[in-house]
Amino acid sequence: MTRVDAVIDPTWDYMRGHPSCAELWFAGAVADIVRAYDEAEAKQFLRVLVERGLRP
Repeated sequence: MTRVDAVIDPTWDYMRGHPSCAELWFAGAVADIVRAYDEAEAKQFLRVLVERGLRP
């Protein structure tokens, strides 16, 4: 398992196991909150990649 898998797989597995949660997560009433969360997670993940020299 790569480090990327370790970050992505738990969320992926949970969403696949709970499809109604995925629907709410991306299209439901909490969509604005979720987008803000996703953006914050993406920025943090990018920062880790840059710090480790995995992305310029």
